[in-house]
Amino acid sequence: MIEYTNMKKEVLVIEDDLFILDTIALKLKNSGFTIASAKNADEAEAAHTKNKPDIVILDIILPQVNGLEILKRIKSDPIKKSIPVIIFSNLGSDKDKKDAMDLGAAEYMVKADFTPSQVVEKVKQMLSQ
Repeated sequence: MIEYTNMKKEVLVIEDDLFILDTIALKLKNSGFTIASAKNADEAEAAHTKNKPDIVILDIILPQVNGLEILKRIKSDPIKKSIPVIIFSNLGSDKDKKDAMDLGAAEYMVKADFTPSQVVEKVKQMLSQ
């Protein structure tokens, strides 16, 4: 178990499935994190501008613009590029994972393989590095 003090670290969760968004957000909030959320690219951009997240959890399949494009935008912005991004997607092919990692994702998690508690543990682990 990693000992971790989050000192109100902020997590931006970009997810269009409200059940998954609410579940992950609640778990993170119960672990002491501040949560910002977005359901699409426009909301993600607004949240990134208004809030200064310490880490981002990002789905790939989103309305308007897919998550890989959002990842590309984050990593091409000099101010945002150092923010770690965890891809949390239903897509699990080797190509999907490689594409995300090549674009700068810090971690790739397939939704079916992880519980919300494991996502929280991954966030804690990444923020303690």
